[in-house]
Amino acid sequence: MGLSINTPTPGLSPEQRKVWLILMDYQSAHKTSMTYEALAKRLGLSSRSGAHRLVTQLCERGYVHRKPYMQYGVITTTPDKSFAVVEINKIQVQIKRLQSELKNRCDPEILVKLNDKIDGLLAKLSQWEGW
Repeated sequence: MGLSINTPTPGLSPEQRKVWLILMDYQSAHKTSMTYEALAKRLGLSSRSGAHRLVTQLCERGYVHRKPYMQYGVITTTPDKSFAVVEINKIQVQIKRLQSELKNRCDPEILVKLNDKIDGLLAKLSQWEGW
């Protein structure tokens, strides 16, 4: 998927991000959704209720949704949001890299103007954190 466990994800705590990455990886590898039982086992939880709580948090933030008609409550990732998060993270990394390169190559006056524009773009990206 291209995201590491250490890359921040807008709107998620580290624990929620870990669960989200597990769900994304599972769905990508198995071409099917993960059950609460499988998630609980993967997380080392003794029951499905802990997995259910974490998935509920992800559902509330729009990262995953449930298939309520399935016997074991199959969890499906939300591709549109997942794709958007990956793209936002890529853009943020590219912007930071450009800022670093510009710092070494530009005259200070131009650098201030460019940094202001870059900060504006980063602020726009950060507006998406709560969606």
